[in-house]
Amino acid sequence: MNNFVTTSRSKRLLMFSKYEDNNSVRSTSRSFPLISTQMGSFFGFLDEGFRRYDFYIGMLDAWLYLEDFQKREKLKVKSIVREDSKWSPFKCLQKYIIEKSFSGKCSMLNKALSIIFILGILIWNPYPLQIAELKSFDYLMSTQEPVQNENILLVDLDEEIVEAYGGYPLPRSLFANMIERTAGVPGFTLLMPDADLRDEQNDLRLAYALQNKPTVLAYAASTQASESGPHVGTAQLGGDPLPWITKYPGILRQLTILQHNAEGVGLINASPELDGVVRRLPLVVGSGNKLYPSFGLEMLRVAVGDPSYQIKTGQGVEWIRIPNYNPINTDPNGKIWINSNVSFYRQTASEYMADPIPAPFVIFGVTAEGIVTPVPTAGGAIYPPEVQANVLHNLIEGKSLSQPAWALSAELGILLASMLLILFASRSVYLSVPILVALLVGQGYLATYLLKSSYLYDVSATIVLGFL
Repeated sequence: MNNFVTTSRSKRLLMFSKYEDNNSVRSTSRSFPLISTQMGSFFGFLDEGFRRYDFYIGMLDAWLYLEDFQKREKLKVKSIVREDSKWSPFKCLQKYIIEKSFSGKCSMLNKALSIIFILGILIWNPYPLQIAELKSFDYLMSTQEPVQNENILLVDLDEEIVEAYGGYPLPRSLFANMIERTAGVPGFTLLMPDADLRDEQNDLRLAYALQNKPTVLAYAASTQASESGPHVGTAQLGGDPLPWITKYPGILRQLTILQHNAEGVGLINASPELDGVVRRLPLVVGSGNKLYPSFGLEMLRVAVGDPSYQIKTGQGVEWIRIPNYNPINTDPNGKIWINSNVSFYRQTASEYMADPIPAPFVIFGVTAEGIVTPVPTAGGAIYPPEVQANVLHNLIEGKSLSQPAWALSAELGILLASMLLILFASRSVYLSVPILVALLVGQGYLATYLLKSSYLYDVSATIVLGFL
């Protein structure tokens, strides 16, 4: 390739000299080698800065040649280069040299301003960076080993059971029968705000079953409701969590007779991200200056028979726990990330009524098409009961992925260090490549290491902004 380029240049010079007076052709000498001559003269295509460097080196060679020609021939540069020409090589080079005479202070100031600007972008966290952050978290969570939960059974109220009872809604006497067949803690993720349309006696039947078996009923916080729901005791440590958590005007009610006989009150609200995907769920929400626990948190509280749960608040919510279990770290808003790599045992309603699988926790939920809509998650669309089961799984295991309050400070510090290393490495090609590789590998290792400690660290923003 080098021979090909050299031959082409020689041919071009020969054609030029053929049509010019040999006395008017002069050959310039190189002051410095050109970068673009590397890789078979294709190195200049890698970056515009290489081509700019070679351009100004060419200008410098031309200027030195003109100065030498002026001394030998006793001519003035103005007679060779038109001074009124805006884009003449002499003026272009002159401007470049003038700019470079102030390059020391100006370059340092520009670099400092660039660093401040990039750090400001990270603090601002615009929409593209937020989406990149979510996608990087999706990838990190997908690298975790699949887990089979051994404590939770999902019972699907599917098309088969709906058809067997002649349509939806199902009679609540069926729910009472299910509760009576459950050895563990039962929980229902469907709302029952009004009397049974089939027979109001079914409500009495279900209330009696709830009275005899501690059960968790689902509630939903709403922006349109104004009523409050049954309150569960909360032990607050540190500051007030209400300014940090998600708040709603009211709680959608359950039928009064069911509400009074149910042991657990669990909210099933989801919090979609910017792209509409559900990745995090709140463990607590606020309404009317009160705290309401999530469905999964209530399932665990009812199982251990504890009258309350604990919440620790510092610079945001730090952790939430049932006293007999380990604290669960949350983000400052009291949310935890769901893990799509967890699998659960499940039965249809018909299978469960015929031969139930014994399990400490049994979650009943509607999965029949046309009645309930699957929830979009990072691992694909799943039904609401599985979303709540995922939260309960994290609470039982005593660990959950979370983005800690110090995450932004860590990202700012690592981004600043990365930019300073990149600026230092830019002085030498031999330094830049190893340092860039080390930064990429180091960021990936850090994210993986923190993931093992149940912390999510965003590498996308620091990598993208660091290389700007």
